[in-house]
Amino acid sequence: QSKEERALRTLEKGEALLEAVLNRDALDTLRKLQIADLPAGEIDRAHLALGRALLARRRRTEGHAVLGRIPATSPLAAEAAYRVARDRARRTRGVAPYVSMADAFPGTEWAERALRAAANHYLAAARDEKAVPYWRRLLEEYPDGLYTESASWWTGWSEWRAKRFARAAHVWERAARLRPPGSATPGLLYWAAWAHLALDRQDRARWLLDETVQRYKHSYH
Repeated sequence: QSKEERALRTLEKGEALLEAVLNRDALDTLRKLQIADLPAGEIDRAHLALGRALLARRRRTEGHAVLGRIPATSPLAAEAAYRVARDRARRTRGVAPYVSMADAFPGTEWAERALRAAANHYLAAARDEKAVPYWRRLLEEYPDGLYTESASWWTGWSEWRAKRFARAAHVWERAARLRPPGSATPGLLYWAAWAHLALDRQDRARWLLDETVQRYKHSYH
């Protein structure tokens, strides 16, 4: 085996150990990696893996420094920034690191994850309304994203509690129509119907409730 092949095998082993949450073994393996022996296109990947392992073992200062070696132009820069932001958010018990990261890497999967993490931070503390701005951002910036159903539910619920029933109905029904059917769909249709009822739109409400029963008769709703 060439030096390059050995380095690639070590990197792949370290990544596999990370995915298996064997963080100590992953860090031991990745510390042995001769990054200079890797192809140029794999160096950022190695820094990401090593940075993740360091953070998992609470070697924060070193982990941040390693992840900071990944240039902003790299395809892996957004993930590296998210890993740093998550670590800082956990230590500060705040959402500012997530928000900064999402602002710096708009349109990426990792910025989307950061906004969801910011929202969940407040949900975990039963501060639903503080989470709403982040759910709204998810809907506006990632209308067909990873968390559309959750963002639609909580945004719609905020509108419902504020008695903005037309907005609530629109948000819930739009998500139910545009997203593939899933476990969230019956609840979105059901609550959209109740929002229409609150507006005395009885025909529309009845139609949605009938659809919920016909399509999802075995669901809770």
